[in-house]
Amino acid sequence: MPACQMKDFSADHVAPMLPEVLASVLEWNGAGTQTSYGADDATTAMKERLCEVFETNVHVLLVPTGTGANSVALACISPPYGAIYCAGGAHIQTSECGAPELYSGSKLTLVPSHADGRVKIPAFKKIAEKPTKYPHEAKPSALSITQPTEAGFCYSLDEIKELCAIAHNYGLMVHMDGARFAHALVSPVLPAPTPAEMTWKLGVDVLCLGTTKSGTACCEAVVFFNQRQDLALAAGYFRKRGGLLLEKNRFLASQMLGYLGPRTQKSCADPTAPWLRGARHANEMAMLLATLVQTHCKHLGMSVVHDVQINMVFLEMPRSMHERLTSTGYKISLTAGSADAKGTPQSADYIRPRLCTHWYTERSDIHALVMAFFDAAGQPVPAELRGDV
Repeated sequence: MPACQMKDFSADHVAPMLPEVLASVLEWNGAGTQTSYGADDATTAMKERLCEVFETNVHVLLVPTGTGANSVALACISPPYGAIYCAGGAHIQTSECGAPELYSGSKLTLVPSHADGRVKIPAFKKIAEKPTKYPHEAKPSALSITQPTEAGFCYSLDEIKELCAIAHNYGLMVHMDGARFAHALVSPVLPAPTPAEMTWKLGVDVLCLGTTKSGTACCEAVVFFNQRQDLALAAGYFRKRGGLLLEKNRFLASQMLGYLGPRTQKSCADPTAPWLRGARHANEMAMLLATLVQTHCKHLGMSVVHDVQINMVFLEMPRSMHERLTSTGYKISLTAGSADAKGTPQSADYIRPRLCTHWYTERSDIHALVMAFFDAAGQPVPAELRGDV
């Protein structure tokens, strides 16, 4: 299939697999027969590799979807009579069709949050310390946080640590939805933490390590910390019962191995590893887009809604411009992101879409998009912008 200009900015999972991921799948496909259901050499190697990446012994299992990962993880840490606390904009609340509640039987309970999707710490503390009415109220069991949030913002390490401390003090376990975990690790707003420094060293009990949005085809890892083999065993049952256990698990494990890259001297957070290299590039492309819009497009009625911290950009633009862009083949999401995160456009003639970049986005794609903004607005493209392609 011939290559063509990339016009799809609707999401990050529209990108193909990282070359290293595809190569790893092909390599393991050439290894002949392997034992089924995760008792294969690729899965063993994947588990060892994740122990290296997180600098501790972890219990891990793989599933093909992020919804499946979150549902299995939460079912293990919250009973059917439990309450799982989360932000109103959390993916488990808005976009998983009740699956976490179906798997766990627990009740998702919303905690006041900032517009950027981060749980408000004082509000969570107040909720956690409030006595529940036994047996009439659901038992507080888990806190779920998303790093980075669906609005593209990162919790600081101190915020995660404080939330975990509050949760543990009141007997709750902490789940981290890391659908874009790699993008947070390399975000310029964080001090380049290692995977361990952003999870178990702060108190996170279970991480859903997302990779599909950052370079694999369909591979999500449920990672249990703190030697919780009992939870991992429970997760195995939930995975099977939910139809998420693949016979040829090696083709999930081989994706993860290619994604993480081979062991190096900087094995836990090698900046050249495929997953971090790809996420960093995606973040940089988003920041380039924001910079070009701020520099060249204000007179077109465009603006950047808020700071760019990872690989997503929220823009304000005339509705007519979006319609013209769509007619020329561009795909830009109007539904992604909460109303709180996007805020209110200046009038009904304006909209606030979300644009995503990914490892496959090239600088030329960003420049072509910005020039398309001018075409959609019926304005000539500045010479300096054309010359910067």
